[in-house]
Amino acid sequence: MSVAICPGCAIGVMGAGAEPDRPLDGTIELVLPGIHCAACIGGVEAILRSAPGVSDARVNLTRKRAWIRAAPGADPADWIEALANAGYDAHEVTSDAQPPADNQPDIVLHLGIAGFAMMNVMLLSVAVWSGAADVTRDFLQWISALIALPGTAFAARPFFRNALGALRAGRLAMDVPISLAILLACGMSLYEVVKGSDHTWFDTALPLTFFLLAGRYLEQMMRRAVRSAAADMSALEPKRVHRIEGSARVSRPIQEVRVGDILWLAASARVPVDAVLMDDSARIYRSALTGESDPVSGFPAKSMPLVR
Repeated sequence: MSVAICPGCAIGVMGAGAEPDRPLDGTIELVLPGIHCAACIGGVEAILRSAPGVSDARVNLTRKRAWIRAAPGADPADWIEALANAGYDAHEVTSDAQPPADNQPDIVLHLGIAGFAMMNVMLLSVAVWSGAADVTRDFLQWISALIALPGTAFAARPFFRNALGALRAGRLAMDVPISLAILLACGMSLYEVVKGSDHTWFDTALPLTFFLLAGRYLEQMMRRAVRSAAADMSALEPKRVHRIEGSARVSRPIQEVRVGDILWLAASARVPVDAVLMDDSARIYRSALTGESDPVSGFPAKSMPLVR
């Protein structure tokens, strides 16, 4: 089967080796290991788009990358400095660099400490809820404080660290209200213990920290799975094509394909570029969004046959 490359895919051919969600080849690429929410995306993009010489900027949260479209030869040092002043750690990377690895062991350690302290504090709280009073109640609350305060201080360090960086840069991030809630719960609980009150909230601060850490850990696992799936999909993209040159079929890198070339495709091969089918007897299966199926082959909507 032969296909002729059409003018509309010129940009697609130029960017055939590009990563998913990357605007164009030749853009400057930054890695942003500290971003973790939608506010980070908006903040980074706003800073980059307001920088001199930048025409556009896009941030991918899953890959923790930023792609900046700027004039050829632009120096990203000023952009990196502007991001650093706003509390975003940024580094320039080459196009073949791997995305930053999430700090999984660090999260797991904090999650384990939070879970261990939470279970012990909840056990002590059951005795208070069951009716312990006077000296017994005060003793159990002090033991809870001795477990909860250092446990929370260590387990919530990722939130405190991110919140402190955001406040130093004069901006708000998701970790700022989280850190404030944890500190208020622990501070008020310690005040009530010193005052000899009946109620404390150590059994609230620790579960809050634990489940927020669990959510962040699951988020990192999801990102790892998405990156793995994206790598698998990228591996399926053809890297070479057979181009008809005269009467011969010559194997060429896909980057050498130009508008007007005629390509030869084997049966069941993937079409590497937008093209026009030269042989009406051939059939090409493409993705479709309808809910119908082909009456001849019975293929579902995602694999409808197309004949040109």
